[in-house]
Amino acid sequence: MSNDVMIGVIEDIVSKQTSYGTMWDVFLNGQRFGAGKVKPKFEKGECVKFRVTRNGNFTNVAPGSMEKHEGAAPTANTELVKELDKPPVTQSQQTYADKDRERQTSIIFQSARKDAIEVAKLLVQADCIGFKSNSKWGEKHDIVMAKINDLTRTFYHNTVGHTEFVGQALPKIEREETGE
Repeated sequence: MSNDVMIGVIEDIVSKQTSYGTMWDVFLNGQRFGAGKVKPKFEKGECVKFRVTRNGNFTNVAPGSMEKHEGAAPTANTELVKELDKPPVTQSQQTYADKDRERQTSIIFQSARKDAIEVAKLLVQADCIGFKSNSKWGEKHDIVMAKINDLTRTFYHNTVGHTEFVGQALPKIEREETGE
Protein backbone atom coordinates (compact mmCIF):
# COMPACT_ATOMS: atom_id res chain seq x y z
CA MET A 1 0.00 0.00 0.00
CA SER A 2 3.04 2.21 -0.14
CA ASN A 3 2.38 5.39 -2.12
CA ASP A 4 -1.10 4.24 -3.14
CA VAL A 5 -3.69 6.94 -3.61
CA MET A 6 -6.79 6.81 -1.44
CA ILE A 7 -10.02 8.57 -2.39
CA GLY A 8 -13.03 8.70 -0.11
CA VAL A 9 -15.26 10.60 2.27
CA ILE A 10 -13.80 11.44 5.68
CA GLU A 11 -15.81 9.48 8.25
CA ASP A 12 -14.10 10.89 11.32
CA ILE A 13 -11.07 12.88 12.48
CA VAL A 14 -9.73 11.89 15.91
CA SER A 15 -6.94 13.32 18.04
CA LYS A 16 -4.98 11.32 20.58
CA GLN A 17 -2.32 12.19 23.12
CA THR A 18 0.99 10.35 22.76
CA SER A 19 4.46 10.76 24.19
CA TYR A 20 5.25 12.76 21.02
CA GLY A 21 2.34 15.17 21.54
CA THR A 22 -1.12 15.33 19.96
CA MET A 23 -1.46 13.07 16.90
CA TRP A 24 -4.34 13.05 14.42
CA ASP A 25 -6.01 10.12 12.70
CA VAL A 26 -8.35 10.21 9.71
CA PHE A 27 -10.95 7.48 9.16
CA LEU A 28 -11.72 6.85 5.50
CA ASN A 29 -13.57 3.88 3.99
CA GLY A 30 -13.53 2.12 7.36
CA GLN A 31 -9.73 2.38 7.68
CA ARG A 32 -7.62 4.52 9.99
CA PHE A 33 -4.78 6.59 8.56
CA GLY A 34 -2.31 8.48 10.72
CA ALA A 35 -2.17 12.18 9.79
CA GLY A 36 0.69 13.15 12.12
CA LYS A 37 0.90 16.21 14.36
CA VAL A 38 -1.02 18.54 12.06
CA LYS A 39 -4.82 18.50 12.14
CA PRO A 40 -6.19 17.88 8.63
CA LYS A 41 -7.70 21.02 7.12
CA PHE A 42 -10.71 19.10 5.83
CA GLU A 43 -13.87 18.31 7.76
CA LYS A 44 -15.90 15.18 8.34
CA GLY A 45 -18.04 14.39 5.27
CA GLU A 46 -15.69 15.96 2.69
CA CYS A 47 -14.34 13.88 -0.20
CA VAL A 48 -10.52 13.88 -0.20
CA LYS A 49 -7.65 12.12 -1.88
CA PHE A 50 -4.13 11.53 -0.59
CA ARG A 51 -1.08 9.30 -0.94
CA VAL A 52 -0.65 6.56 1.63
CA THR A 53 2.69 5.49 3.09
CA ARG A 54 3.30 2.39 5.16
CA ASN A 55 5.41 2.46 8.31
CA GLY A 56 5.54 -0.98 9.89
CA ASN A 57 1.97 -1.89 10.85
CA PHE A 58 0.73 1.67 10.39
CA THR A 59 -0.74 3.34 7.32
CA ASN A 60 -0.24 7.09 7.19
CA VAL A 61 -1.20 10.05 5.07
CA ALA A 62 1.88 11.20 3.15
CA PRO A 63 2.69 14.71 4.46
CA GLY A 64 1.24 17.45 2.29
CA SER A 65 -0.57 15.07 -0.05
CA MET A 66 -4.16 15.45 1.21
CA GLU A 67 -6.35 17.49 -1.13
CA LYS A 68 -10.02 17.91 -1.90
CA HIS A 69 -11.26 15.42 -4.49
CA GLU A 70 -13.40 16.90 -7.20
CA GLY A 71 -16.29 14.59 -7.96
CA ALA A 72 -18.06 11.85 -6.09
CA ALA A 73 -16.33 9.33 -3.88
CA PRO A 74 -15.72 6.04 -5.67
CA THR A 75 -17.87 3.06 -4.73
CA ALA A 76 -17.62 -0.62 -5.48
CA ASN A 77 -19.69 0.00 -8.62
CA THR A 78 -17.53 2.85 -9.93
CA GLU A 79 -16.12 2.05 -13.35
CA LEU A 80 -12.34 1.92 -13.44
CA VAL A 81 -12.28 2.64 -17.15
CA LYS A 82 -15.23 4.29 -18.83
CA GLU A 83 -14.57 2.93 -22.28
CA LEU A 84 -11.99 0.55 -23.67
CA ASP A 85 -10.44 1.38 -26.99
CA LYS A 86 -11.49 -1.55 -29.11
CA PRO A 87 -10.31 -1.82 -32.69
CA PRO A 88 -13.06 -1.77 -35.28
CA VAL A 89 -14.19 -5.22 -36.35
CA THR A 90 -13.35 -4.49 -39.99
CA GLN A 91 -9.71 -3.72 -39.18
CA SER A 92 -7.34 -6.60 -39.86
CA GLN A 93 -5.99 -8.25 -36.75
CA GLN A 94 -2.30 -8.47 -35.90
CA THR A 95 -0.41 -11.15 -37.69
CA TYR A 96 1.51 -13.86 -35.90
CA ALA A 97 4.78 -12.12 -36.83
CA ASP A 98 3.61 -8.85 -35.22
CA LYS A 99 2.61 -10.63 -32.01
CA ASP A 100 5.89 -12.56 -31.98
CA ARG A 101 7.87 -9.31 -32.45
CA GLU A 102 6.01 -7.70 -29.52
CA ARG A 103 6.59 -10.77 -27.37
CA GLN A 104 10.32 -10.77 -28.17
CA THR A 105 10.58 -7.05 -27.41
CA SER A 106 8.86 -7.62 -24.07
CA ILE A 107 11.23 -10.48 -23.24
CA ILE A 108 14.26 -8.34 -24.12
CA PHE A 109 12.98 -5.49 -21.92
CA GLN A 110 12.32 -7.85 -18.99
CA SER A 111 15.79 -9.33 -19.34
CA ALA A 112 17.38 -5.87 -19.50
CA ARG A 113 15.44 -4.83 -16.39
CA LYS A 114 16.46 -7.95 -14.46
CA ASP A 115 20.11 -7.45 -15.41
CA ALA A 116 19.95 -3.77 -14.45
CA ILE A 117 18.57 -4.69 -11.03
CA GLU A 118 21.37 -7.21 -10.50
CA VAL A 119 24.07 -4.72 -11.52
CA ALA A 120 22.54 -2.04 -9.27
CA LYS A 121 22.51 -4.55 -6.41
CA LEU A 122 26.22 -5.22 -6.94
CA LEU A 123 26.94 -1.48 -7.04
CA VAL A 124 25.07 -0.96 -3.75
CA GLN A 125 26.90 -3.86 -2.10
CA ALA A 126 30.26 -2.46 -3.24
CA ASP A 127 29.35 1.10 -2.12
CA CYS A 128 29.90 2.38 -5.66
CA ILE A 129 26.53 3.95 -6.35
CA GLY A 130 27.08 7.41 -4.88
CA PHE A 131 25.22 7.60 -1.59
CA LYS A 132 26.16 10.42 0.75
CA SER A 133 26.78 9.46 4.35
CA ASN A 134 23.76 11.47 5.50
CA SER A 135 21.38 10.34 2.72
CA LYS A 136 17.93 9.38 3.89
CA TRP A 137 16.15 6.23 2.71
CA GLY A 138 14.04 8.13 0.16
CA GLU A 139 17.10 9.75 -1.42
CA LYS A 140 18.84 6.37 -1.62
CA HIS A 141 15.73 4.84 -3.19
CA ASP A 142 15.60 7.59 -5.83
CA ILE A 143 19.31 7.15 -6.65
CA VAL A 144 18.98 3.37 -6.98
CA MET A 145 15.82 3.60 -9.12
CA ALA A 146 17.44 6.19 -11.40
CA LYS A 147 20.46 3.92 -11.80
CA ILE A 148 18.23 0.90 -12.54
CA ASN A 149 16.29 2.89 -15.16
CA ASP A 150 19.51 4.15 -16.76
CA LEU A 151 21.03 0.66 -16.86
CA THR A 152 17.79 -0.78 -18.27
CA ARG A 153 17.91 1.79 -21.09
CA THR A 154 21.55 0.98 -21.77
CA PHE A 155 21.06 -2.81 -21.81
CA TYR A 156 17.90 -2.56 -23.91
CA HIS A 157 19.62 -0.16 -26.31
CA ASN A 158 22.58 -2.49 -26.70
CA THR A 159 20.28 -5.41 -27.53
CA VAL A 160 17.53 -3.88 -29.65
CA GLY A 161 19.24 -0.96 -31.30
CA HIS A 162 19.27 2.77 -30.87
CA THR A 163 16.54 3.67 -33.38
CA GLU A 164 13.91 1.37 -31.90
CA PHE A 165 14.49 2.57 -28.36
CA VAL A 166 15.07 6.32 -28.50
CA GLY A 167 14.31 7.35 -32.06
CA GLN A 168 16.66 8.37 -34.83
CA ALA A 169 20.33 7.60 -34.41
CA LEU A 170 22.69 10.37 -33.45
CA PRO A 171 24.74 11.82 -36.32
CA LYS A 172 28.02 10.03 -36.85
CA ILE A 173 31.17 11.94 -36.02
CA GLU A 174 33.51 12.00 -38.97
CA ARG A 175 37.10 11.18 -38.23
CA GLU A 176 39.72 13.39 -39.69
CA GLU A 177 42.15 11.60 -41.96
CA THR A 178 45.67 12.41 -40.93
CA GLY A 179 47.35 10.42 -43.66
CA GLU A 180 49.24 8.21 -41.28
